[in-house]
Amino acid sequence: MVDVFLSYSREDQEFVRQMADRIGQLGYQVWWDADLPAHRSYGEVITEKIQSAKAGIVFWSGSAVESEWVLAEAYEARNQKKLIQVSVDGTVPPMTFNMLQFTPLTDLPGEDRHPSWQKIQ
Repeated sequence: MVDVFLSYSREDQEFVRQMADRIGQLGYQVWWDADLPAHRSYGEVITEKIQSAKAGIVFWSGSAVESEWVLAEAYEARNQKKLIQVSVDGTVPPMTFNMLQFTPLTDLPGEDRHPSWQKIQ
């Protein structure tokens, strides 16, 4: 079982990698597709990980709103009432997701008191 599932666009991978490290430092077990096993179906693993996670963080960006995988992962997390939304570049989540609160996080938080970082924790 994982604590936090991360969904993002490939263009945001470095930012998300740093966020995964920060979240892991808080003691949460993080899963993102960098940990995808080579011998299993992507969709099968993703579904399993979202279902077992306590939260699903979607990192929205201009490219993420165009990704069918990110949209599918966001729908799954939302349907399970686990969705936490972050905008990494000021992009507003797409329709149906923009009815839920999201937090802007356009820079990596340098301290634990960063207002957007506190909302994610």
